[in-house]
Amino acid sequence: MIVISFHFQIFRGILAICLLLILGAFSHVSAQKIKASALPPKVSSSFSEQFPNSLRSKWEKTGVGYKVDFSFEQEKLSAHLDLDGKLLSTEKVISRSSLPFEVAERVEKDFTEWEIAEVVLVESPQSEITKRYRLKLKKGKDVVKATFLPNGTLLS
Repeated sequence: MIVISFHFQIFRGILAICLLLILGAFSHVSAQKIKASALPPKVSSSFSEQFPNSLRSKWEKTGVGYKVDFSFEQEKLSAHLDLDGKLLSTEKVISRSSLPFEVAERVEKDFTEWEIAEVVLVESPQSEITKRYRLKLKKGKDVVKATFLPNGTLLS
């Protein structure tokens, strides 16, 4: 009986450690909402220079920098900036009709039974891949996300 109790205590201890490690790992991934007034000055000034007169900015601190959702020139955008304020990427929802022909053709060919639910244009000026299209595709209750290059190449 003592052996079983001892093994159970070890099992509970290991389980508790695993849960703490998992929760700790996810705490770094989740974004934390912050006020614009709490931003480092270089992030705030970089954003203001790139998107002057932006409206309704909502900021989050991420694991690699900052994410901001905002309106600019009558469009809703998201931008990702690093800790120094360098623009990493922007995202905006676009219409299906704005997809390049090659992407629309590839979706029609490879995802014949799927419906395009959302199209997001992702632009990363500092990246090797500067422009890509992230699509949310639905088939019944199933949902998948697929990312394409402008030439129709499927990335993920």
